[in-house]
Amino acid sequence: LFMQMKETTANPGCTRICSSDALIRQYASSQLERLGTSDEQRRKDKDSIRTKVRTVGRLLMFLNKTKNADLELTHYITGERYDDVVRGVKGLSEEADSPSIAINLGHYIKAIALLKSSVGVKSKNEKWRKEKEEFMDRYDASWKNSVSSVALRRMKLRAICKDKELPKTDDLVTLNEYLIKQSEELCGIEKMDLGDWQSLASILLVQLCIFNKRRISEVEEMTVQDIVTMKAQASKDSDIIENLDTAEKVLASR
Repeated sequence: LFMQMKETTANPGCTRICSSDALIRQYASSQLERLGTSDEQRRKDKDSIRTKVRTVGRLLMFLNKTKNADLELTHYITGERYDDVVRGVKGLSEEADSPSIAINLGHYIKAIALLKSSVGVKSKNEKWRKEKEEFMDRYDASWKNSVSSVALRRMKLRAICKDKELPKTDDLVTLNEYLIKQSEELCGIEKMDLGDWQSLASILLVQLCIFNKRRISEVEEMTVQDIVTMKAQASKDSDIIENLDTAEKVLASR
């Protein structure tokens, strides 16, 4: 899992920190266990775990940079250093300009704290178990108000101000019908030259983009049959309805 983690110029050394930290390794192992056997595991799911682990590693790097120290994650999962973790999560979220990082880290940290307690019980390390309890007492008391609620509000305000520029379903249907007609004409040519092949490739690329707009899936997992039977299943007003808030949907239904 760690060998296939990509190094980034923005966070050099993150992979090394993740693979060498005992608690992060334990967290990665527990997440990997959820995927079942190796033949049941999909690459997309493993990549999702790597993203989670990398985010935790970025937090540890941010905390150590702030403290000018080189500590493992377990040193921060204590009641005494709870405030440092809160400031670190907020700081990392603001640095990346991403409120969702704060939301996600809240879930990851809680799971890691529970793992610390579990490892402490298994290794008869009473100190780890006690540190986890003190940390979780403070987490349960203030994390929602000081971190989660702030991040959720920021995300909501951004969503309100964000312009939504999605093509209408009718336009996509018209475009798809045109593309099918063009591709059939190209496939009907007995001797296709390089220009014909390039045109066909461009048409198929656009069809893949339309397919991914309508369904959540990976291009690599699509079959030829998926592309052949591709259809937009939506009513004329569905795109408008989906972009309304709760109150507006109720009014529209009336």
